[in-house]
Amino acid sequence: MRVSQEWLGEFVSFDEGHTPSQIAELLTESGTEVERIIEFGRGLDQVVVAEVVELARMEGSDHLWLTKVRVPGEEPLSVVCGAPNLSLGAVVAWARAALRPGARPASDPGRAQPGHDLCSG
Repeated sequence: MRVSQEWLGEFVSFDEGHTPSQIAELLTESGTEVERIIEFGRGLDQVVVAEVVELARMEGSDHLWLTKVRVPGEEPLSVVCGAPNLSLGAVVAWARAALRPGARPASDPGRAQPGHDLCSG
């Protein structure tokens, strides 16, 4: 059964400073099994809004785009994208490859070209 910390707080009073791990430990000590803690939104602080400022089909591919995206306050960045609905001027949510779990580096022998980040739409 999944329960949120907010919902649990309606029935049990916790000190303001308790972390989710500390609450799980208290629950376990009371005889309630806690299988795992899920922190929604973790790691999303590095997802930014970017505008597609250049867009061209990648040579040798029928579905990949070579794009440049502009994050406010930064120079445009080269990105390889496979989103079929991408368009010039689109405003997209974008995370840098180094921050996404399982992202392939630009040196991947797949279709990425050197110096290009990878993204999915």
